[in-house]
Amino acid sequence: MHFRGEAEIIPYGNEEAKLIYKKFLKYELNAELKQKSVWNKINPSSKVVTYGVGVRLLDMKKPEKAQKIIKLE
Repeated sequence: MHFRGEAEIIPYGNEEAKLIYKKFLKYELNAELKQKSVWNKINPSSKVVTYGVGVRLLDMKKPEKAQKIIKLE
Protein backbone atom coordinates (compact mmCIF):
# COMPACT_ATOMS: atom_id res chain seq x y z
CA MET A 1 0.00 0.00 0.00
CA HIS A 2 1.24 3.47 -0.83
CA PHE A 3 -0.22 6.84 0.00
CA ARG A 4 0.99 10.40 0.26
CA GLY A 5 0.07 12.91 2.87
CA GLU A 6 1.23 15.72 5.07
CA ALA A 7 2.34 15.42 8.67
CA GLU A 8 1.69 18.09 11.25
CA ILE A 9 3.29 18.30 14.69
CA ILE A 10 0.80 19.30 17.38
CA PRO A 11 1.82 20.39 20.90
CA TYR A 12 1.28 17.84 23.67
CA GLY A 13 -1.17 20.12 25.47
CA ASN A 14 -3.66 20.08 22.57
CA GLU A 15 -7.02 19.14 24.13
CA GLU A 16 -8.52 17.74 20.91
CA ALA A 17 -5.59 15.33 20.50
CA LYS A 18 -5.88 14.20 24.12
CA LEU A 19 -9.61 13.54 23.70
CA ILE A 20 -9.06 11.47 20.55
CA TYR A 21 -6.27 9.51 22.24
CA LYS A 22 -8.46 8.72 25.23
CA LYS A 23 -11.54 7.88 23.13
CA PHE A 24 -9.93 5.51 20.63
CA LEU A 25 -7.18 3.95 22.73
CA LYS A 26 -9.18 3.96 25.97
CA TYR A 27 -6.06 4.95 27.85
CA GLU A 28 -5.39 7.82 30.19
CA LEU A 29 -2.34 9.93 29.37
CA ASN A 30 0.66 9.52 31.60
CA ALA A 31 1.61 12.87 33.17
CA GLU A 32 5.30 11.93 33.04
CA LEU A 33 5.34 12.16 29.23
CA LYS A 34 4.46 15.87 29.03
CA GLN A 35 8.03 17.14 28.65
CA LYS A 36 9.07 14.74 25.91
CA SER A 37 5.94 14.16 23.85
CA VAL A 38 4.20 15.71 20.86
CA TRP A 39 1.33 14.57 18.66
CA ASN A 40 1.72 13.75 14.98
CA LYS A 41 -1.32 14.34 12.80
CA ILE A 42 -1.23 12.68 9.38
CA ASN A 43 -3.47 14.13 6.67
CA PRO A 44 -3.58 11.54 3.84
CA SER A 45 -4.03 12.49 0.20
CA SER A 46 -7.28 11.67 -1.56
CA LYS A 47 -6.10 8.33 -2.98
CA VAL A 48 -4.35 5.16 -1.85
CA VAL A 49 -2.55 2.85 -4.27
CA THR A 50 -2.45 -0.86 -3.46
CA TYR A 51 -0.60 -3.66 -5.18
CA GLY A 52 -1.71 -7.23 -4.63
CA VAL A 53 -4.36 -6.50 -2.01
CA GLY A 54 -7.33 -8.78 -2.64
CA VAL A 55 -5.78 -10.10 -5.87
CA ARG A 56 -5.39 -13.77 -6.78
CA LEU A 57 -1.81 -15.00 -6.88
CA LEU A 58 -1.89 -15.76 -10.61
CA ASP A 59 -3.15 -12.24 -11.34
CA MET A 60 -0.11 -10.75 -9.60
CA LYS A 61 1.84 -11.33 -12.84
CA LYS A 62 -0.33 -8.73 -14.57
CA PRO A 63 0.30 -5.27 -13.08
CA GLU A 64 -2.92 -3.87 -14.53
CA LYS A 65 -4.88 -6.42 -12.46
CA ALA A 66 -2.69 -6.34 -9.35
CA GLN A 67 -2.74 -2.56 -8.82
CA LYS A 68 -5.79 -0.72 -7.56
CA ILE A 69 -6.36 2.96 -6.81
CA ILE A 70 -8.78 3.71 -4.00
CA LYS A 71 -10.20 7.23 -3.73
CA LEU A 72 -10.84 8.40 -0.18
CA GLU A 73 -13.78 10.64 0.59
